[in-house]
Amino acid sequence: MLDIQVKARRINLLLFVSAKQEQALAEILSLSTDYSCFLVAEEQVSLAHPHLYYDAAVFKLFADSGATISAFICDCNLKISHVFSASDVLELRNLLPRFEELPYLGDPPPVLLVPNVISEELAQRLIANL
Repeated sequence: MLDIQVKARRINLLLFVSAKQEQALAEILSLSTDYSCFLVAEEQVSLAHPHLYYDAAVFKLFADSGATISAFICDCNLKISHVFSASDVLELRNLLPRFEELPYLGDPPPVLLVPNVISEELAQRLIANL
């Protein structure tokens, strides 16, 4: 089962490819992209890969019936940022947007100070409960 929630903080590419397109599935699994790539097919194929999942209901819900490949790009917050369809792997590669991943500098998150939000009485009660 594909649990997309644990894939946050990375840009994910969800691809829906028919099991009848086994050659396309094999080509996509060998692609090198900037994305974490996950494939969903409607039925099991002879390929074995940790990023290949089988679920007919999910496939039917998301796959474009007129396209060979249906693609969804999810940003780091798991929001769908791009949706497109491709007829083959070459077209898929050309449609994938390029992105630059910003390096993590180890800076702590900013702190917002808002004065006078807590009354003196509430502050004393909170301190007493520590």
